Amino acid sequence: MEDILIQILNGLDKGGAYALIALCFTLTFGTLGVVNFAHGALFML
Repeated sequence: MEDILIQILNGLDKGGAYALIALCFTLTFGTLGVVNFAHGALFML
């Protein structure tokens, strides 16, 4: 039971990080109209 809880928390953690990255891309593209590829390099670090 503890393993399932840990997996759920890990999924929420990674999902939250991916959501923040997607939000950054969306805000940048929405305001500037271009995709900023520097964000991808930053998030790979």
